[in-house]
Amino acid sequence: MSGPYTAQLTKQKDDGSFGTVLQVIYTLRSGGAGIYTIPPVTVIPRLSREIPGPLADPLSSRELFIPILQSDEKHLNYPLILGWEDVPASLYVGQSTALVLLMNNMEEIDLPETVSFPSPGGAILENTEGLGEIGFRGLDHLTLFNVPMDTWMLTPSREGTLTLQAANVSIAGVRRSTSRQSIKILPLPEAIRDSGALGDFNISLDLSARNIVPGSSLSLYIRIEGKGNLNYLNMPEPVFPEGLNPSVRETQELTAVPDGFEGFREKVYTLRPEVLNNYEITIPAYSWLNPQNGRVETRSESHLKFSVAGNLAVEGESSSFSFSLMPLNDSRNARGWTLYRNPFFYLLLLPGLIFLTFILTIKRIRPALLSVFFFSILFLSASDSIPEIPEWIGEAQIQFDKGAYPEALELYRENASGWNNNGTYLFNRAVLSFLSGEQSHGVLYLRRAMALMPMNHQIHESLGIMEDLMGLENQHRARFFVHPDILLLTFLLSLNATLISLAYCFLKKSSWPVILFSILLPLSLLSGGELFRTAWTLNRPLAVLEKRSVVKKIPEAIGSDWLSLPSAASVEYKKEVGEYILINTSYGLEGWVLKDNLLLLKERSHP
Repeated sequence: MSGPYTAQLTKQKDDGSFGTVLQVIYTLRSGGAGIYTIPPVTVIPRLSREIPGPLADPLSSRELFIPILQSDEKHLNYPLILGWEDVPASLYVGQSTALVLLMNNMEEIDLPETVSFPSPGGAILENTEGLGEIGFRGLDHLTLFNVPMDTWMLTPSREGTLTLQAANVSIAGVRRSTSRQSIKILPLPEAIRDSGALGDFNISLDLSARNIVPGSSLSLYIRIEGKGNLNYLNMPEPVFPEGLNPSVRETQELTAVPDGFEGFREKVYTLRPEVLNNYEITIPAYSWLNPQNGRVETRSESHLKFSVAGNLAVEGESSSFSFSLMPLNDSRNARGWTLYRNPFFYLLLLPGLIFLTFILTIKRIRPALLSVFFFSILFLSASDSIPEIPEWIGEAQIQFDKGAYPEALELYRENASGWNNNGTYLFNRAVLSFLSGEQSHGVLYLRRAMALMPMNHQIHESLGIMEDLMGLENQHRARFFVHPDILLLTFLLSLNATLISLAYCFLKKSSWPVILFSILLPLSLLSGGELFRTAWTLNRPLAVLEKRSVVKKIPEAIGSDWLSLPSAASVEYKKEVGEYILINTSYGLEGWVLKDNLLLLKERSHP
């Protein structure tokens, strides 16, 4: 810009007279296309040079915008400028950063026809989605937009100078390019050379079981979650004892953010030790650098221990416990009573009501007693027959005694039909599943057996042992209940007796029916209330996690993680939305887990 140059001009006023105008001229020469802003010009009028001080308020012009177009932009009102958004001046080796290519000064939001950007040498370039936002600014009475053309995640792999070559975009009939840009790549601090981890992370370790039998399996979970270069860092490498050859699989869930990726990476090592021994797995110390505060954080070395024994046993204060199958003769008596769920069985309330009706209407005892006897025989004769013990149960017991738990479990799977409501079948299948390495199914079938046999002490004790061996805490409490069918029979008998005693109060004017009625009525109310409470508790919508699961705050894959629950953890499910189910943990936290990760207790069949 050069100037100012002044010149006097003579102009005719509106009234026809002539006046002299002082014109101030500045000369502008643009160095390139763009929108140039001329700030307001302020003029302070004076009457003459001899009289100091202003005689009027200062006069200011408005801000002026001057668009300078390129030769191919004759059809446009404003020049299109292509550039990068917030490229850092320096990065560490392995530090991920987002590259957002912006087209500025667009009068309308439009998509590019073509985008090309050569991958720089010495770096990993990943095309990403979800990065960059549309920006805008007001200009005169218009709105101009800054629109992302494309986004990438850049992760340098060696120190030195990284050069970003020109990116090219074709849009709105023009072709634009960026200039070259350099980024200084710094070497990693010595403390994190092995991990290469840069970001804000949290590391968790977990063993699916601490005590197993030969031939069964357990899993080691190593999980890194947080925000940073999750796509680049090296996971901790555990040191396994000699003779253990684990299989490994890795899962990840990553979402691109400006500072790298947010989410988690998890490695699962599956072990199947055959030799009886006490084992120890060492996970070396792991360090990472947080570029936001420049601090190096370290998770110290960890040692996870587990045992392989001939039969799992847990010592108590006064006695020991080992898993075993229920005796065969218990199979006859372990039918899953579900009378309290059958509405027709509540018709057994009719005998007492009929007796009371007969007494109030015809006042004769014999017809009333005959009706009570007839209805009682009619409904009690509808009970199911008890099945015979099949041969495969004995074969499964032989395989169990030999320690061939998977073979015994297969026999139970093949012969599941017709045994779904048998508490002994479910208990034995739970034990065999647990000893065969299917710990989640072991807990599942044990809880199903408990719903059918809530008074069985062996089931309650076995569930507590299983959850202790798996390190499960804060599980939904498995309470010891009187069987609801026993409560139902107590309720039916006491209520019928209450109605009969009430009938005798009308028939005979004596004190003993009144005394009997006053005793039986509270018993009826108490047994009926306890029946309702027990039935409600046993029919709560509970589930068991089939595997270690991430609980999300919203039912979306992109939702942030709330917490992580181990396999076989018991939860209460609330509602279903798409692929997710809302669950409630025993300690009150709610969140969403994938539907496929849940094993529901209330299923009509047990595959």
